[in-house]
Amino acid sequence: SVRAPLFESHPDQRVAVVFDGRAIETWDFRWDTEPDTSPRVLDLPASAIDDHGFLNLAFRVERPISLLAAGLSNDPRELGIGLENIHLECVNS
Repeated sequence: SVRAPLFESHPDQRVAVVFDGRAIETWDFRWDTEPDTSPRVLDLPASAIDDHGFLNLAFRVERPISLLAAGLSNDPRELGIGLENIHLECVNS
């Protein structure tokens, strides 16, 4: 489950999921339709796991926003997404 900082002044967010240097999926979040957290599913090939057993994903946030910019506090740190939980499962096809 993942969430994005959405505020009345910042009602949408787009996040690209990046694997091996390229965007493999785009997640859109909207203030008016998004619950606090929402499950997202990625289907990746077995080759996504490297020889050491690691999976390296990146998340490219289109427009990070700080609580300061949203007018909610003096915190200037920019927020992107929050990973609430993650479930990894190996599925043989």
